Amino acid sequence: MEKTDHELLSYLFWHLVEKYEAIEEQYWQKNGLENLTRADIRAVHRLGLLRREKMSNLARHLRLTVGTLTTTINRLVEKGYVLRNRPEEDRRIVEVTLSPEGQEAFSRIDQVKKIVADHIFGPLNDEEKKVLYNLLKKLNQEG
Repeated sequence: MEKTDHELLSYLFWHLVEKYEAIEEQYWQKNGLENLTRADIRAVHRLGLLRREKMSNLARHLRLTVGTLTTTINRLVEKGYVLRNRPEEDRRIVEVTLSPEGQEAFSRIDQVKKIVADHIFGPLNDEEKKVLYNLLKKLNQEG
């Protein structure tokens, strides 16, 4: 493949990412999530999937340092979306979970993610979706 082909693939990929993010932003505003940053939304969504998690594990899932995640979690605690817990058996460990308001936000975020995915991938037929899935899976393999 020529360099220009790689440049074209890169352009198309990033254009799709930007389109995806722009559509997400529109739906976040329509669903009362405009007070959350992109980092907040990622953290709430992942924590909603995990239910309760140690900060170190959540940081690993989000591919962030614990320090970077701490800033986001502090913001989410202040906004009332996340609760912190230190288990009595080991006070060094910090676990986080969603508050009832955080659970509601998670539900709205999850709904928006499904709507946006339908919008972006809707034009593809089932076979094209399967091919795209396999290609993305291959590109996301570690190594």
